[in-house]
Amino acid sequence: MAARKKVKGKLSGLNANGKPNAYWRRFKERLDTYSDTPLDQWDEEHLLGHILKRYRDVMDIDFSLSYSGPPTKCKEMYCIRRMMFILGTEDVKLSKEYIDFVFETYIIGKKVTIHSVAYFFTSEFILKFKAERRRKSKITRASKLPDNYQLIANTLELDVNTYGDLIFAKIAIDNDPDNEDYSQYKTLFVEMEKSGFKLNSLSSVEG
Repeated sequence: MAARKKVKGKLSGLNANGKPNAYWRRFKERLDTYSDTPLDQWDEEHLLGHILKRYRDVMDIDFSLSYSGPPTKCKEMYCIRRMMFILGTEDVKLSKEYIDFVFETYIIGKKVTIHSVAYFFTSEFILKFKAERRRKSKITRASKLPDNYQLIANTLELDVNTYGDLIFAKIAIDNDPDNEDYSQYKTLFVEMEKSGFKLNSLSSVEG
């Protein structure tokens, strides 16, 4: 049997009529409907789908996929895996946060036109993203309390909203531990500690 002649320039993911084959067609359908899946069930394909959706929203055109080889091994999926590897995480929520950061900071913010998903594993962007997350994760006196601690304060009808408020309450209790006016604040700290709060963490609050 004669060997099938390879057509020069023909992509393996396309049929002879130039349309995607069944594998790529199903792959594209999954990418287009990625948002139907809850974020906590996302995988690498959903991250690619998110990039394509955001690209379409910003550029007002569809991103051109490679249509070369099996979809699961295409260069776009390779780029997603490499992005996650350089990020140092398998957490899709963190990866989505990074993708949104790149769009907002570089693609939209600097009006950049991207031509490859490889843009997302640029080391400079990943370092900037990690530095920004570290900055935002620092707790200062002005930082709002997490919702679960805020709920405890609200239940006790206390006007405590920030870590600075907690520090002020703790100093007041330490200076006058027998003062009955501070009983609700003592209860607040007890209930917060039951929910996992570490009282000694207040000493590391900045500002």
